[in-house]
Amino acid sequence: MRIQRKKKETPLSHSLEGISLEQMCREKLHHIGNGHFENPWNPLDPRTLRDVIRWKMERNTSYRRLPKEGPPPVYPVDLERIFKGSLTVTYIGHATLLIQIDGIVLITDPVFSDLSVYLRRKIHLPLAKRTLKGMVQGILISHNHYDHFSLKARRYLRNKTFIVPVGFKRYFRSKKFPYPICLDWFDSFIFKGLRITFLPTQHWSRRTLRDTNRTLWGGFLIEGSSGSVYFGGDSGYFHGFRELGQRFHIDIAILPIGAFAPRWLMKTVHLSPYEAVKAAIDLKAETMIPCHWGTYQISEEPLLLPIRLLKRIKQNLAPPLEIVPLMPGETYEFKEHTDP
Repeated sequence: MRIQRKKKETPLSHSLEGISLEQMCREKLHHIGNGHFENPWNPLDPRTLRDVIRWKMERNTSYRRLPKEGPPPVYPVDLERIFKGSLTVTYIGHATLLIQIDGIVLITDPVFSDLSVYLRRKIHLPLAKRTLKGMVQGILISHNHYDHFSLKARRYLRNKTFIVPVGFKRYFRSKKFPYPICLDWFDSFIFKGLRITFLPTQHWSRRTLRDTNRTLWGGFLIEGSSGSVYFGGDSGYFHGFRELGQRFHIDIAILPIGAFAPRWLMKTVHLSPYEAVKAAIDLKAETMIPCHWGTYQISEEPLLLPIRLLKRIKQNLAPPLEIVPLMPGETYEFKEHTDP
């Protein structure tokens, strides 16, 4: 029997009690008609110009007292190290990472330039774009916000395979671009021997005033013979992380930690460093790698505060997983732990 949609204003505990995250997705409860999407467990009000004005007028003065700081150090990418192991992750900046599994190189949310004249990129690329283009075989796009989906990067990488959320064909209508692989939540696609599954996150989408939530958003699970990597894109903390951890085996969780302030504006759509660690534990990941920090000043907190907080959590709380705070350009090589 088909699940009936409940009223969107009804809390999850009452309207969707007993329904698993996967069942919601299989029943397509996130499709709300007229080509729009929502988080069925927690429908979000789109951010408006009024919200931005309120944020600018109510800037948190406690952050102003913190000492000013520059961007993080950038290290040249060690190309040999990327292929030294059978599973490596290299941080390029913000949500852009190189994931190498079984010799196949994927790039997540490639953005190489300024977001606008007001939102400049704070760090340079740790490797040449030409070199990057020659390495990459597939591109994963989590959602259409400007800091995750760049039309310039799309043009530069146009001969590669794009794996994107449903609704993204609108950005590939030109004959210059092959159609992308569009995935809905819990859809899987086999790419060069890797299984890539698109999974729900708690977020939203918009590029113009007229296209709010007309493309889907989410994260990716990449599974190969050498291990598995979860890339979380953008998300607020939600119960789905726990369900995904029970449903899938995840070796490495790449999770966003920045753009978390002010919390009244960001809490439902962006993880704080503390919530990111909690999400990684929920996912039962062996290793957590942070992203979405140190590249663009798009929120209230200082540029390096997210990574400083994460390092403090790692040192003081000793959570039950390995936390690897990569600097831009650094590479992590995953080595599966075996019992003695």
